[in-house]
Amino acid sequence: MTMTTSDIPSFGTLLNFFRKRRYLTQQQLAEGIGVHRNAISRWELGDFLPASKAMVLELARYLYLNDQESRQLLEASLTALSPHWSVPLPRNPFFTGREEILEALHAQLGVDQVVALTQSSALHGLGGVGKTQIALEYAYRYALEYRAVFWIGAETDEQIVSSLVHIAEVLQLPGRDDKDQQRVVALVQRWLTTQKQWLLIWNNLEDLNLLPRFLPPTRQGAILLTTRSQVLGTLARGTDLASMEHEEGKWLLLRRARMLGPEATSEQMQQLAARLPHEYTAAEELVTLLGGLPLALPRDAQRDHNQQAKRKSRQTKGGKSL
Repeated sequence: MTMTTSDIPSFGTLLNFFRKRRYLTQQQLAEGIGVHRNAISRWELGDFLPASKAMVLELARYLYLNDQESRQLLEASLTALSPHWSVPLPRNPFFTGREEILEALHAQLGVDQVVALTQSSALHGLGGVGKTQIALEYAYRYALEYRAVFWIGAETDEQIVSSLVHIAEVLQLPGRDDKDQQRVVALVQRWLTTQKQWLLIWNNLEDLNLLPRFLPPTRQGAILLTTRSQVLGTLARGTDLASMEHEEGKWLLLRRARMLGPEATSEQMQQLAARLPHEYTAAEELVTLLGGLPLALPRDAQRDHNQQAKRKSRQTKGGKSL
């Protein structure tokens, strides 16, 4: 289900709830994370928000939030600053690597870019290489730089129309209740033509002919596509995605198997390898076996990783007993 700012509790509401659940005063929480008590008060009142993702994660750590609660608090800290936000998926706390691609996208799609072809970018590659996850991470990471961020399910024209109608609702456009969906789509197209600093993500766009049908020819925002099509023509600047590097795949697998936290360091990785050598070796072998495909890694991570680790452990014990 697509979430809007009205569907997500405010950051202040969540923080107040999580703080009181731990029976902490504002002063105690402030001392625990090293800020002034007034900062906690203003965050809970909604006057201000934490200045960085790191501070939100520090709050989550101090309040002993689980992964889902941490993600919820982080999402609230992002969407609270964006009055026009419609992204159907939560941020992936296990997202790993792809930094060069994200930086390149930001250079192409940043709000300070002139309106040109460089503001239309496409992630293309085989299924399973992580196109959607990269687009999702880009949306969350750079959300504060755009006045509006919208996600369009683009597999069929019906999905596109449905997404655009929902965008009209999020924008509260006059005439959004019109039963003629094409007229509602036209309202959104007009908004895209007249407004600036928006990001529109078209996910799984396989029929590239649909894009010019639904996008106004003159627009002042940024377009990001994900597609398996290799032939983009003049629609967008393409980035061909390959499988993850071995090291990135290993990080993703160990985080997904909850053997490393989302903010783990290289030193912690080395400590894990020394503490659990069989599991660490099994993780390396599994990444090689799955070919670095991000979608395959999370799905099979805990099952196959645990099976391989148990086999290695039994073999080692058996060898010692002979």
